[in-house]
Amino acid sequence: MDSTALRSNNGYLQALREVWQAKVHFILLSQFLHALGACVLIPHIPTVLTNYFAGRHSVGAVECTGLVPGTEPPQECRSAHDDIIAWNALKSFVCSAVLGTLLTPLLCRWSDYYGRKPFLILGTLIGLPSILTLIAHFLFDFPLWWFYPAEMLRGSFAAPLLTFAYISDVIDPTHRTTVFGIALTPLGASLILGPMPTTLGWLTSPMVATLIAVTFLFASLLVILFFVPESLSQETMQAALKSKASVNRVGPKLRCRIGGAAKDFWMSLRILFRTKYFFKLAVCLIILSMLFEEVMDVEFQYLQEVAGFGTKDQALLMSLAGVGTLFVQSIGLWALVSVMGMSNKRLVVLGLAMYFLKMVLLAFCSTKLMAFLAVVAGAPVSVVFPSIAAIKASYVSNEEQGAVQGALGGAQSFAKGIGPIVFWGVFYIFRQGKMYFPGAPFVVCAAMILCAIVVAATVKLPANQLPAVVSKLEGIEFVERRVGDSKEFEPFLAAEKSGDPPNKDYIQPL
Repeated sequence: MDSTALRSNNGYLQALREVWQAKVHFILLSQFLHALGACVLIPHIPTVLTNYFAGRHSVGAVECTGLVPGTEPPQECRSAHDDIIAWNALKSFVCSAVLGTLLTPLLCRWSDYYGRKPFLILGTLIGLPSILTLIAHFLFDFPLWWFYPAEMLRGSFAAPLLTFAYISDVIDPTHRTTVFGIALTPLGASLILGPMPTTLGWLTSPMVATLIAVTFLFASLLVILFFVPESLSQETMQAALKSKASVNRVGPKLRCRIGGAAKDFWMSLRILFRTKYFFKLAVCLIILSMLFEEVMDVEFQYLQEVAGFGTKDQALLMSLAGVGTLFVQSIGLWALVSVMGMSNKRLVVLGLAMYFLKMVLLAFCSTKLMAFLAVVAGAPVSVVFPSIAAIKASYVSNEEQGAVQGALGGAQSFAKGIGPIVFWGVFYIFRQGKMYFPGAPFVVCAAMILCAIVVAATVKLPANQLPAVVSKLEGIEFVERRVGDSKEFEPFLAAEKSGDPPNKDYIQPL
C-alpha cells in the first residue's frame, strides 16, 4: 500500500511538474480570473431576470425571491419563471444546437491549423457582450431580453475545449486525465470564492457585481496575451494544414472555403464514431450534456418557486457546488485514479450514478437543505467529461487533438441545445392546474441518466491493443502496428516501404 501511494504521489507530482514546465498554469490562472468574475455576478442574474420579467406582467414592482417555502408564488412570479425558462430554451437551442454544433468543431479544428492562442483570446472576448448588456440595463434601462442574444453568442464558443486541446499538445498521455481534472479546478475555486461576498452580505448591488466581472474578464485577457505561449509548433500546424483536402480543390474561392469548412466539420465529428466504444462514450456525453444544460437553466428558477431561494441562497448553492467540484477534481480524482487505480470507464459510471442521485433529490425537493444536499451529491459528475476526453485523446494522432476536442464540443453543443427545448415542454405541461408538479423535469432527467449508466457500463475498451486511427497527412494513413511487445502508430506507406507492413490482425475498420 505504501509503495502504491508513493508511486501515485510521484505521478501526481510529475503531472504538476509538466503543468509548470509547459506553462499551462498561466492558462489556469486566466481561466480562474475569468470564472471568478463570472461567479461574482451569476448569483445576482436570476434575481434580476425574475424581477424584470415579473414587472412586465404587473403594474407595480413585484418581489419573487425569498418566498416562504411551500407557499404558492404570485401569478406574476410564475409567469416570470415561465418566460425565463422559455428564453433559456431558445437561447440554448440557438447557441448550442445551431451555432455551437457548427462552430465548435470548426474552431477547434482551425486551432490545429493556426494555433491555440488566437482562439483562446477570442473565447475570452466573446463573453463581453453579455456583461455590457447588463451594464446598459442598469444605467439606461436597456431592455433586458437583449441579454439572451448576447448569451447566445457567448455560448456558441466552447473555450474550455481549447484548453483541453492545449493540454493534449504539451502533456504526456499518461498524465492527461489528471491534468484535465486539474484544468477544471479553477472553476471549482471560482465557484467557492466568487459567490462568497454575496453570501456574506458584503455585495448586494448587481451593478457593482457586473463591474467586477468585466474587470476580471480583461485581467484574464491580459494573462493570455502576455504570458500564455503557443502550444503548437510551426511544423505541427503546417502538417495539419497539409492534411486539408480542400487546399488543392479546384473551383471558386468562396466555394472552396465553404467546402473546406464542411469537410473540416465532418472530419471532426467522424472521430466520435470510429469504434463502438467511441460511439457509446459519445452517447453518454450527449445524454449528460442534454440534462446538464437543462438543469442549469431550470435549477434557480425552480428553487425560487419550491424552496424560497433568494440571491444569498443562490450564492451559497454555487459555493457548495464549487467546493464539491474542487474537491473531486483535485483530491478526489487523484485518489480515484492514482491510489485506487480506477479506470476512466469506471469514473464515467461513478459520475453518472452520483448525478442520478442529485436528480432524484431535486425532483422531490421541498426545503433549502435538500437542495444543498443534492448539489453536493452531484459533484462527482465533473469527472465524466475529462474521463471521456482523456480516453479519446489517447487514441488520436497529434494533428487531431483539436479536432477530437471540437468533436466532443460539437456533440455537447447539439445536446445542450436540444435538452432545454424538450424539458421546457415538460416543465410547462406540469404547471397547469391539477398537474402542477414543477419537479417533473428532474424525474425525466433521472430516467435518462439511468439509460446513460447502462450504456457506460457496457463500454469495452481494448485490453491488449490500441484502436486503429486514421489521420490522413499528405496521403499517408496512420494505422496501428505491433513492434515486439509494444504498440505504436506508424504511417502505413512508411511501413510498406520498410518491407514490414502492419499486421492486419490489429487494424480495425472505421
